[in-house]
Amino acid sequence: MTTHRNDLGMKHVLAFCCTLTLTGLIAQSGITVSPRVFLGGPYDSGTLLMSDALRVQGLLPLQEPYSALGFAMLGGGGVSTNTSVLSATGNNAIVDWVLVELRHATDHGWVIASRCALVQRDGDVVATNGSSPVSFGLPAGDYYVAVRHRNHLGVITANTVALGAAPSLVDLTLPGTAVFGTNARKNVEGTMVLWPGDANMDGEVKYVGSGNDRDAILSAIGGVIPTNVLSNVYTSEDVNMDGLVKYVGLNNDRDVVLQTIGGTVPTATLDQQVPAGPYAYSVPEPGVTDIDGNSYPTIIFGNGQEWMAENLRTANYANGDPVPNYTGSMQWYGADAGSIGAWANYANDGQNDLPFGKLYNWYAVTDPRNVCPLGWHVPGFEEWESWIGYCGGSIGLGGKMKVPGTQYWTSPNTGAGNETGFSGMPGGFRYGEDGSFSGLGIHGFFWSATESPGDWAFYYSLSHNSALLDGYTIDQRTGCSVRCIRD
Repeated sequence: MTTHRNDLGMKHVLAFCCTLTLTGLIAQSGITVSPRVFLGGPYDSGTLLMSDALRVQGLLPLQEPYSALGFAMLGGGGVSTNTSVLSATGNNAIVDWVLVELRHATDHGWVIASRCALVQRDGDVVATNGSSPVSFGLPAGDYYVAVRHRNHLGVITANTVALGAAPSLVDLTLPGTAVFGTNARKNVEGTMVLWPGDANMDGEVKYVGSGNDRDAILSAIGGVIPTNVLSNVYTSEDVNMDGLVKYVGLNNDRDVVLQTIGGTVPTATLDQQVPAGPYAYSVPEPGVTDIDGNSYPTIIFGNGQEWMAENLRTANYANGDPVPNYTGSMQWYGADAGSIGAWANYANDGQNDLPFGKLYNWYAVTDPRNVCPLGWHVPGFEEWESWIGYCGGSIGLGGKMKVPGTQYWTSPNTGAGNETGFSGMPGGFRYGEDGSFSGLGIHGFFWSATESPGDWAFYYSLSHNSALLDGYTIDQRTGCSVRCIRD
């Protein structure tokens, strides 16, 4: 362990005279999926395989292309493979990168996790090591599975798929595998393939008119001389994926676009049948009201957890008993004598109740009368870690949890974007050892309900100058903010 006082001065806030980084101590639950899909551009109905021409010519990138191309993703970006994976030949040779998405069981459109993966000649979609199934740090459950590609129209299952630790095969090459929408795949002699021709990556294959794919191909070869050929390229305009962009002649890319829209009526179009977004860690829920009548917005995450999106403000337990308001320093640091739950507003100023919420000691957090509304509770260590795993880990997560700007957070409020919807506020904290206050505008400390040895407990920390979500242990007398989650 490493010493880390997080700019809190010399007071002994952190356990064991040092901190304990929590993320990674618990193995995250995970599910795996093994999609199978054929891309229509390189598919050969004679061999029932796809061409790996891009790999053979050394054109496949080691790093996934979707981040640079601007594809919306929720995790899974920035990954790479290696040359040994791209050296494999035969049926398991790599054809290209694809994007696999899991979507929430209640909504085809709600993307809750993305992974960049590799597709082999025989259609198997594998992880970046070239052999493993595609994994997600999500709990076992039912999900819609989507596969997207940079110049083919993506596809999503019509029905949810039960996913768990053992890989589930989702064979999108079979006519019997129901997919969402109308005419979402092309039938090639009984084998289903993704429609090729989306040269401009807008989710629509179009031959004429504004934003058409034919013009994108012509522009790629110079825009004037139709017989030009662009060679040795990895680009979306190469819709048949042979390493060439051709407008006319044998195996040209323009004809692929025309064939996809039907081959005869040039004004026809074909739209991708995968609903667009939201790419969201969470979506708003109706909210919850505490025993005092305070209302809180809530958000449900893709892993099934529903959290408050504001800090707790109640002055009473769920059964109506009051939580003592200890304003005096001696009252506060003496509360541990009887393990008495207590709260305070920062600096004992009621104007801080909104938007920062109250600060509670750990005894209030774990009192059996429940400081949260009925049907809700303070999350424990494992619940926090499960949520962190769903969001992709603690690095950068702090920024995704913080309210942006400097109205509440002290500059620079590093990385703040609130992509998770957590709306983390810098409510500061109250020292357990002397009852003084510190950190308003600088730190947000959030309790877990899990105890650690030596009268300490686990908590999580946001900071104005970091995009990291930190996890530590702290004196149980400390006053921290509280978020509740639904039972």
